[in-house]
Amino acid sequence: TDNNSNVSTCTAVVTVEDNVNPLAECKDIVVQLDGNGDVSIVAADVDDGSNDACSTPSLSIDITDFDCTNVGANIVTLTATDDEGNASICTSTVTVEDSVNPTCITQDITIQLDVTGDASIVAADIDNGSNDACGIASLTIDNDDFTCANIGTNTVTLTVTDNNGNISTCTATVTVEDMVNPIAVCQDITIQLDATGNASIAEDAVNNGSTDACGGLTYDTDITTFDCATIGDNTVTLTVTDANGNSSMCTAVVTVEDEVAPEAICQNITIQLDATGNSSIAEDAVNNGSTDACGGLTYDTDITTFDCTTVGDNTVTLTVTDVNGNSSTCTALVTVEDNVDPVFVNCPATITGNVGGAGCTGTATWTPPSVTENCAGYTVTSNYDLGDIFPLGNTTVTYNVTDASGNTDVCTFDVTISSSIATNISVTETSGNSNNDGIICDGDPAVLSADAGFTAYNWSTGETNSSITVTTGGAYTVTVTDNFGCIATASSLITLNPTPMASLECPAPILRDCESIFNCKPNDLNPVTLLGVTHLFTGSAAPYIIGTGEPGSDTYLDLPNMPVDTAFELIYTITTPDGCSSSASCTFTIEGKRANPGRF
Repeated sequence: TDNNSNVSTCTAVVTVEDNVNPLAECKDIVVQLDGNGDVSIVAADVDDGSNDACSTPSLSIDITDFDCTNVGANIVTLTATDDEGNASICTSTVTVEDSVNPTCITQDITIQLDVTGDASIVAADIDNGSNDACGIASLTIDNDDFTCANIGTNTVTLTVTDNNGNISTCTATVTVEDMVNPIAVCQDITIQLDATGNASIAEDAVNNGSTDACGGLTYDTDITTFDCATIGDNTVTLTVTDANGNSSMCTAVVTVEDEVAPEAICQNITIQLDATGNSSIAEDAVNNGSTDACGGLTYDTDITTFDCTTVGDNTVTLTVTDVNGNSSTCTALVTVEDNVDPVFVNCPATITGNVGGAGCTGTATWTPPSVTENCAGYTVTSNYDLGDIFPLGNTTVTYNVTDASGNTDVCTFDVTISSSIATNISVTETSGNSNNDGIICDGDPAVLSADAGFTAYNWSTGETNSSITVTTGGAYTVTVTDNFGCIATASSLITLNPTPMASLECPAPILRDCESIFNCKPNDLNPVTLLGVTHLFTGSAAPYIIGTGEPGSDTYLDLPNMPVDTAFELIYTITTPDGCSSSASCTFTIEGKRANPGRF
């Protein structure tokens, strides 16, 4: 058989020896590592039809086991041995491949942002034992840098690549936390109270650029309202909190100032000078309720003392200062009045003088009164001066003083000019009890006489004689004039009493016991009773005088001794205490009988 497998035969005794090597035919193969990184082959795997003419050769290879270290091309020698022991070899390229993906195992992690707001991880941070039989060539992650925007949970993919390029992926949860406190930066500030005495600041008023990598800062200041009680330095605490709840604090001084001036309110006032011509006011006299939110007001008025030179309106300035030194001013009118009256000193008492001139006049002298006054400047006037002529009687002299403010005082006294002229009226009565007491009976006259020696008489009746006769009651006045022309008056009251009216009704004949026929008179034990006697009287009162009986009795009559059986006239007379009287009479008989007929 040639190389082209052409075969020819012949017959011979041939000692046949097989010294021809079999034909070893190899082929290249590719094998895959298993999950453990191993793979095994047998000779048949690389045999590509090795043969021998005499027998089927036995095959063997020099390498049967491969692992990760053999990944790639490996030269494997195939030995084909026939039955005669002839052998030949060929080589095959056994390409070992690793197509098994690595095992990817992750773990969830939590990371903290740093002060810059950043955090980073590496694949190993989330790897939790990823493996591969042939080893890990690399671990990679799709997100290794985190910022404030990633706070919270983030899914990160781990890519595991083995040494042979096989890749597996798995994910882990990376929780990003911000536990870094913000940087609190404070500043001192100064604030002003308002007109109500209050002030407030914003929560971030003392913030001076506090920072946080993640931002979202909020501010809280423990004291944000201030009033008059907090004037000065106040320490406040600012709490700065970031968006993730981390906080820090700093302190600042809030200086509270009150630069609001008080409200000065003035009022006009009126004051009075005293007796010395002076007056003063308190520093707050013109204050009318000035106010300031923080109080503690003090007052200063530029003019507080006044005297006679300031009478009238005076403009004063009130300065109102609060407890914090702020001040304001207002003006007011202080009207100064002088209401103190000037006073006359040594006002004369009554001055007397006598008539010494015609017209019944006279003169008088006195010392004029002096004046005391708190403010200079006054005017004195009087209605009479020294040396003036005064009429008879009392004349009031009046001094008036008026000062520059119109205050006045009056000094009055009487100048009495006397005259010796005087007169009286005497009364001469012709009726009644005639005691010249001015009481006369109705219809009777009375003579009124003035004193003699005057040049003229003038009665209230119009008569001009020194005496007049009157018959009616009333007041009668006479005015007399002497040779100086002085006059005097006198009055007299004439009282007119009415005349009483008496009437008498005589009784029936009276029967009496008589001692004798010639002598019959009443006895005390058996008086005569006058029945039906009527006495009329107007204008006076008891007692009455009735006939010759007892005073005050109208039932008892004492008759003289008279013969019996004789007619008698009874005269009944009524007389008033003033002597005015009236009588009535009647005739009746007394019939007597002898008590003892034997007597005469």
